[in-house]
Amino acid sequence: SYSYIAEINRKMEILKNIALGLPETASFTPEKIREVYESILSALSVLGKTETYFLVIVEARSGTVEKSFSSGKKECPSIDYVPLLRRAELIVREGDYLVIRSPRRVKGRAAFVLLRKRNGDIEDPEIFKALAAQALFLATLERERLATNSTE
Repeated sequence: SYSYIAEINRKMEILKNIALGLPETASFTPEKIREVYESILSALSVLGKTETYFLVIVEARSGTVEKSFSSGKKECPSIDYVPLLRRAELIVREGDYLVIRSPRRVKGRAAFVLLRKRNGDIEDPEIFKALAAQALFLATLERERLATNSTE
């Protein structure tokens, strides 16, 4: 039971660091954005207990990938995101991957977490939904900030 408590505490620490690391609009620098994305990716690795994972931001109507992050130099598997966006389930299996979608869309976009899990499921799927939502929030802030800077 001690190892279970330690694991839960570690998960809470990781999520807290990501939430507290989200930049305020005033301090929204490219370095800070990169730092927060790296925190999310690190959390995917640790919490997903896998070395192969991806974070993908998708335009919801077309399913076009707008932004993608991967573990190492691995290439993201080709997935048709449009049907996944229409499904009620937020977690589905696609081949060797568990695909977890952000609970909501923001400004016509959604985020997906892909974890290579050949056998079994993940222990705490809500954490991955939260990480996808954080990444979507960050991508939306980044996009709006870039649009604001280009019009100034």
